[in-house]
Amino acid sequence: MPDRQIVVLGVFFVISFAFVLRMIVNRQLREVYAVAWVFVTLSIPATIVLFPLFARASFFLGLRSPFTLAVFVGFVISFGLLLHFSSLNSGMQKNLKNCIQKIALLEAEMKELSAKKAKNES
Repeated sequence: MPDRQIVVLGVFFVISFAFVLRMIVNRQLREVYAVAWVFVTLSIPATIVLFPLFARASFFLGLRSPFTLAVFVGFVISFGLLLHFSSLNSGMQKNLKNCIQKIALLEAEMKELSAKKAKNES
């Protein structure tokens, strides 16, 4: 990997890792998401270190460039993260729906009790 690319990736790693850590410390990022984002940011230096392995693997698979394999691996990781976040989002939507239904039932119960109370007072 050319030195310029290593420097650019290194600077990007430092900035992105500092940003993710700041969000974790400020509690702007939940633990479930924090683990995934830390994993993603740590994959940047891993790519730099493991690039010779990417070069060998791409040659073995018959690819012209190791970057093609890196893009494919990035796509697979992105797909996994999107699937994970979608399942978390679905669970949160289900919990939100249940909370809204419980609030609606409690409001109906409160109206019923206040109507009985008003009827008893008159």
